[in-house]
Amino acid sequence: MRFPRTLALLSALGLLSACADAVVEPEATVPAAGERTAQGPLLTGWIWRAGATLPLEVRYEERDGLAIWQGDIIIGKAGEVPATLQALRARMGGGPRLGLGISPGSGRWPLGIVPYVIDPGLANASRVTNAIAHIESQWGYVDFVPRTSETDYVYVTTASGAGDCATAVGRQGGQQVVYLGVNCTQGNATHELLHTLGMHHEQNRCDRDTYLTIKWANMRDPAEPYYAKACDGYDEYGAYDYGSMMHYGPYADSQNGQRTLEPKPFSSSNLNKMGQRSGLSTRDRTTVSEMYPRLLGPTGLAVSYPGNVPSLSWNPVSGASYYAVELTQRYEESDYERGYTSWEAGSLVGNTTGTSLTDTSNPYTGQSVCNVYSNAYGYSDYSYYYDVYAVFPNGKLSWNSRVPAEVGPC
Repeated sequence: MRFPRTLALLSALGLLSACADAVVEPEATVPAAGERTAQGPLLTGWIWRAGATLPLEVRYEERDGLAIWQGDIIIGKAGEVPATLQALRARMGGGPRLGLGISPGSGRWPLGIVPYVIDPGLANASRVTNAIAHIESQWGYVDFVPRTSETDYVYVTTASGAGDCATAVGRQGGQQVVYLGVNCTQGNATHELLHTLGMHHEQNRCDRDTYLTIKWANMRDPAEPYYAKACDGYDEYGAYDYGSMMHYGPYADSQNGQRTLEPKPFSSSNLNKMGQRSGLSTRDRTTVSEMYPRLLGPTGLAVSYPGNVPSLSWNPVSGASYYAVELTQRYEESDYERGYTSWEAGSLVGNTTGTSLTDTSNPYTGQSVCNVYSNAYGYSDYSYYYDVYAVFPNGKLSWNSRVPAEVGPC
């Protein structure tokens, strides 16, 4: 899957199953909310994606004072998108910017924390809170939190069009709006929130021609530019995903009720997956986890024993609120008759906002491993380690950093 191509943020800027011979046909040919792409005349403009080698020419429409690309991606305000390459170059450093390709440092939400506000006037606000709960349940290192005083945040409000669902891709800076019309479902809300995290439309992957047939003759003319492949400045995670929540359905932008998108080679199973808004696919979850990974623990962890008292130190981790230090006991047994078994149990030594801690409860013994037995039939021993975790403002832990602890009561 691609970032952006699931599309995802890169360096600089679901789940229906069916029998193999069964094809789920829609009850109507009208695209679902959020898939009404080209609704009006298209304009030509230019955007620059930091990290890409070339600027990008886009076809977009103006709707409710906004410049909308690919039907639901906001690239700026109406009238702000440079109409020529020369105008774009003259405005480098300012003007509208597209979330696609924003650098990880600026386009992703630090520590995976996304402050948000829901407009009190938004109908059926539970579709937003349920979408948030679903995303968070799929990957524990993304947190949407109610905004307090954060400068950068998501504001969810009502779109004027009943079927309009739109937002920008990636963190834009300041207030960025997610528009949801009254017909936008929880699945549509999830799709838009995945955009805010940095994911883009799957059918625009650079490699999509290997996996997707686009039936241009069935597509409304104004929509064609929205299906241009995006190749420059993006990266991919995993294989093409027909079941991604970021994939449009097979009848998107149809002018005659015939399919516009089909799997290549044709597969009714893959066709039935396309356009699902039930929940994140396995590859959607992988993409989010690659974008917002669990952070590594502190580097440079070391322990010394001045006066036979363990003293630990480590390097700071950016964004950490404090550090938790544990003493971990690990048991291992490998026996000819009983096989192999192991377990770990940790006890908190202490928390600190600094980058060092003294353990006054476990004196130095010079032993980090205590052997229970060792013979021709196997072995059994206890090992002791200090584990240090960085703890972030949302309560999430980094991976542990580990060093042997010479405090074993052998």
